[in-house]
Amino acid sequence: LLHQSHQWYLRRNLPEAIDYAQKALALSEHMGHPEGKIEANLLLGQAYNLTAQYQGDTELFTQALRYLHHADQLNRSPQDYEKTLDILLALGDTYRNREDFEAAKMYIAKAWAYTKAKKDLRGEILTAYGESQLAIAQNDFERASTLLEQGLEIMRHHELNEEVLHAKAYYLRVQI
Repeated sequence: LLHQSHQWYLRRNLPEAIDYAQKALALSEHMGHPEGKIEANLLLGQAYNLTAQYQGDTELFTQALRYLHHADQLNRSPQDYEKTLDILLALGDTYRNREDFEAAKMYIAKAWAYTKAKKDLRGEILTAYGESQLAIAQNDFERASTLLEQGLEIMRHHELNEEVLHAKAYYLRVQI
């Protein structure tokens, strides 16, 4: 169910993504599967964030944040389910879309701290791109460009050749 929800999300069929994620959440809760609950809440938060963005419905941002904060709360258990970066970036993205730039900055800063502590290069690139999107939303195109280049430089320096990271970079470049 989670895989199918993610596939629908990537295809931007958000009603189907939400439907499958809600089913996965119910099943995960019934079976007592914490990782499933975290992933389902994360997917629901991301799907509602995107739906709110497309529809301009600010109430959906509230719903997205509720799911994302729940995922964050579940993720902070002693087992540490390694969804921290995804959750922090999703929270930053949702607050950015909601135009609560101070909250977005706070979650981006937490994402930076997390990736630096983990020495996660891919995470650093994704965080640079997330902060670049925040700079674009604030019409700070010079900063956005600097952050984009920072992410690209990490990829070049460490010879990371990931299509998703390159696609995100080109998407940002078009917005700048």
